[in-house]
Amino acid sequence: MLGLPTNSNTPEGLPVTDVRQNRMGFYLADDWKVSRKLTLNLGVRYEYNTAATDVQGLWRSAELRNGGWVFVPPQIRTVYDFYSPQKNLIMPRIGLAYRANDKTVIRAGFGIFYNVHQLNNYSILNLNPPLSGSSSFTNNSTNQALTNPSNPYTFENPFGVVNPATIGTSANILNTDNFQPQVNQWSFDIQRQLPWTMVLNVGYIGSKTTHLDQTVELNAPDPAFNTATSTAQSRRPYQFIDDNGIQRQLTRIRFLDSGGNASYHGLQLTLQKRFSNGLSFSIAHTFSKSLMEGYGRNEGDGLNSNTYQNPRNRAAEKGRVGFDVTHNVVANFVYELPFFKQGNAFAKALLGGWQTNGVLTFRTGFPFAVTQGNLLNTVNPPVRPDRVADGSISNPTVNQWFNPDAFRLVSCSDSSIPEACHYGNSGMGILEGPGAKIVDFSLFKNFKMGERFNIQFRSEFYNLFNTPQFARPNTGLNTGAGFLPVRTAAGITYPSQANISRGPGAITSLVSPMRQIQFGLKLLF
Repeated sequence: MLGLPTNSNTPEGLPVTDVRQNRMGFYLADDWKVSRKLTLNLGVRYEYNTAATDVQGLWRSAELRNGGWVFVPPQIRTVYDFYSPQKNLIMPRIGLAYRANDKTVIRAGFGIFYNVHQLNNYSILNLNPPLSGSSSFTNNSTNQALTNPSNPYTFENPFGVVNPATIGTSANILNTDNFQPQVNQWSFDIQRQLPWTMVLNVGYIGSKTTHLDQTVELNAPDPAFNTATSTAQSRRPYQFIDDNGIQRQLTRIRFLDSGGNASYHGLQLTLQKRFSNGLSFSIAHTFSKSLMEGYGRNEGDGLNSNTYQNPRNRAAEKGRVGFDVTHNVVANFVYELPFFKQGNAFAKALLGGWQTNGVLTFRTGFPFAVTQGNLLNTVNPPVRPDRVADGSISNPTVNQWFNPDAFRLVSCSDSSIPEACHYGNSGMGILEGPGAKIVDFSLFKNFKMGERFNIQFRSEFYNLFNTPQFARPNTGLNTGAGFLPVRTAAGITYPSQANISRGPGAITSLVSPMRQIQFGLKLLF
């Protein structure tokens, strides 16, 4: 009503840097035929990657001294001090192939692999004060147009009084214990030749990944009731950062870390028929699980947040990756119809040359987590509720895929219910969305035009049976006033969320389109 802004934030800045890093690798590899039946693949690789640098000298980071963060100006510190490059990147690899008999082969392998760091973890290190960095301004008793008319905080002057001790400043800080991501991978499979030109393969693949690049909001406050003496800012673990003798009020710390972990285990079965008599097909079934924690889970998994709910309990974020499916079956075939391959030329041209193709996909659902709005007076979404029951439903529908009443809101909105003011215990990827059943089919007609040319008419049907492929349900619980926990004479009451139209648990979208049909004409020569 006063026509004044309540708060504003400066943009973080433009990461204009000139990144330089030298990378080198050396390897030895050998195939050793030990006997007629056994062949070994032996190798070792060594890499050395220098520390990434900015030739313009704009990068700045900080280090922890006496319980507080201190910026070290670039003129007295080079980026080589930010972290030490690893010198022990030795990666052995071994594989074997053993021919048990003329129809059976056993294969196994193990290898260690290192990834280089994401360079954008370094290129944002110039987004720190004083040349850059986001600052927050609030119209309060110490920074207000009514009490400070000489430097009013208005829409014309949206950044108010520049006082580092009272203006919130964010920082990007690189962890000096900066390890390169490491992947240990192993496999074992048995391949067996079967009658009718078929091959059966049964295998197991596993991997363990450590030191995944990630981001941790290191300065997030814990849940609590807001009072005159307890605000989100006052509960941050680190209140100030020393910037070359200037005390800046510290808000967010984007801590660039390499502490994420992941794992994969998969049983794979494949039956393949090689092309003969006009027919080829393959059927593959994978039974697997992929787990991950940390920022890396958001790199394309389509589900999880890229921050921790509680940065001081990172293990609580471990769960299934968003693209993980327990069972995945994919079959495909190519069949040249045998009709009229010989005989009457007119019948052969009209009724011969037909080919059918298909891809069939059947999989279980993608995992999801139940979430809620931030009622904890923190600044670190996502927030998950408490889980008091399993939550799955024996006969789920698109209107109610899971039971939202198996979860209870956590909230710091009512000081009379202190037991509800905490991080929720519900985990990541604990429930599973709808599976998929997709049949893609095509019918081709091949016309031979002399010795050199063929014309192919193609009709292709995607999602042939027009089956809806449903996406994950709505996972966010309602946090309006009518859904908050209430203390009564009988105890704490949690209002039901299960009977809300299109609310939590309802499915409102698809992961792939309905049936699509297309026709084409192709010239081959």
